[in-house]
Amino acid sequence: MKKIVIVLLVVFCFSTPNVSYGEAGLWKKFVSSYKRYFEKGTGPRSKILQPKQLEIFVRKRAADSQKELKNMPWNLMYRNEQPALQIKGWSKYMSKALYPNTPWLQSASQQVQERYFIALHNRLAAKVAKQRIQLLKDIRAEFYRLLKERTDFTKMSKSFAWQAAQQVSPNVKQILIGEEHDNKKISQTVLAFMKEIKAQNPQRQIVYLSEFMMHGGSAGFWLRMWETPDDVEGYAQIMRWVDQSGMVSNGLESIYVSQTFLTQVVLKPFSQQEPTSMSLWRTLGGVYLRNIYWRKIIEETREKYPDALFIIHAGAGHVNYTAPYTVARFFKPEETFVLEVSSRDGGLFHAYTKGGFDIEPILGWRDKDLARLVGYDVRILVPGAVTKK
Repeated sequence: MKKIVIVLLVVFCFSTPNVSYGEAGLWKKFVSSYKRYFEKGTGPRSKILQPKQLEIFVRKRAADSQKELKNMPWNLMYRNEQPALQIKGWSKYMSKALYPNTPWLQSASQQVQERYFIALHNRLAAKVAKQRIQLLKDIRAEFYRLLKERTDFTKMSKSFAWQAAQQVSPNVKQILIGEEHDNKKISQTVLAFMKEIKAQNPQRQIVYLSEFMMHGGSAGFWLRMWETPDDVEGYAQIMRWVDQSGMVSNGLESIYVSQTFLTQVVLKPFSQQEPTSMSLWRTLGGVYLRNIYWRKIIEETREKYPDALFIIHAGAGHVNYTAPYTVARFFKPEETFVLEVSSRDGGLFHAYTKGGFDIEPILGWRDKDLARLVGYDVRILVPGAVTKK
């Protein structure tokens, strides 16, 4: 009986997402409880987590996660947040890619590992759906204040990049740039903003961390490694400037992500009969695990450069304040600034306000509570930008 209790507790701890988007949550208390229980002489984990027992509980966890998805407000959800049914194209690198900090799960069967991820993804989706309902209510409640308290950019005649940089407080320790991928004009705007930030902080060390480089290499290293720079022309311009500026730089992405990117998750569409598939790393569960991996890198880098200004460059789905399990929630609000750069408004705020703010080419709020409700401190729309398909 004792073994069953411990297995249930372990599976619960690792399968239950942190519902507070990176802030302290109840699941950590369960982890602590497990550790205390485990240290009382219950024996090695390898004896407790027997394969048959683990398979039974993970199978049940996956089935229960499907039940949690019933009656969810799927009209408020994105395609990558649809219920997961199965995984195709499992790679030999996948166990280390998904579960780097859980050796007991790495040694489990492929079936257990797949079901574990499916359960994680579906439980995340169920919790995010509930949070979306509350977000919609909050935005509606603050709609008139959002209209009234926007940052007034009309008196500023300089570039949008300069205007956005002016909104960054000297107290900010990390600037998160959330972009729309593979768009040269957007990359140019991101680079212009970074140049303004550096000009405003001539004596401050700046550290650049990017989704678009694998962890373990600087901007200069990855510039030399790219064989076809034309395919990444916009990012190459950013990396070249970072390298020439002498900034400390590093990638955020695990090498295992690129090695396993072809692994697909079969998702059940909200409005169609036939399931669809996408890369595991683009699903909600995959983004969640990537963000957790990034957090470790960011924290380790912060220990080395405690006083530096961090620029963290990634997709908006990773760093927007309202993105599920966002990187932005790792930090204190008053020390964080989020810039979003895109070719069109298509996020949650756009949807929940029915496009009422789309006419603003640059939009922002000085009130941090409003910014966190909207998703960003400043958003720049890049006219004429065309994203690759």
